[in-house]
Amino acid sequence: MANPASVYCEEQGGTLDLATGICTLLDGTQCDEWAFFRGECGPGQ
Repeated sequence: MANPASVYCEEQGGTLDLATGICTLLDGTQCDEWAFFRGECGPGQ
């Protein structure tokens, strides 16, 4: 089963660095994948 935070990152157009768990969003913002999944980090933050 896939990690839901990883799947969410990619579904939102982000790219995930599996080694660090960092999701890079389309605007260049970098968020921890779980913080992004929980809504604690997002574009422009």
